[in-house]
Amino acid sequence: EFVAEMNSYATKLGVKNTIYGDPAGLNDDVGRSTAFDLSIIARRLLQDEFLSEVVSTAKTTIFSVDKTVKHDLVNSNRLLQKETPYYLKNTLGIKTGYTLKAGYCLVAAYQFGDRELVGVILNTTEISTSASAKEMRKLFTWAEQNLEAVNY
Repeated sequence: EFVAEMNSYATKLGVKNTIYGDPAGLNDDVGRSTAFDLSIIARRLLQDEFLSEVVSTAKTTIFSVDKTVKHDLVNSNRLLQKETPYYLKNTLGIKTGYTLKAGYCLVAAYQFGDRELVGVILNTTEISTSASAKEMRKLFTWAEQNLEAVNY
């Protein structure tokens, strides 16, 4: 039922080339998406205040309801991690990913003046856990240096 709802919601968002086969996408021979569809989904996520805060959080600690169990959480998006060479101050987060078929992937957002840029990196040629962050950093750095925000 949950996967059916995911697919229904994706259709309502207007994505045309995305299908989900399981909730996590890890054991999923059916699931597929495109960079364009992922950017649509990312833009919708950023409109939700709570989800936007979650995906932009670099590190946090959470506790069980009874406060007896502590969990330190670290976002795997290296663009958010100040101690990595990929850190970019204006990164708004979003989602890293990896599967054998999709390779290393990253959907990220970046604050560019009063606009939010969304980038999607899929199946990097370099095989490393930092490959997608490395490519996204290049993309956002290029945008910062070469784009001009113009209002019409």
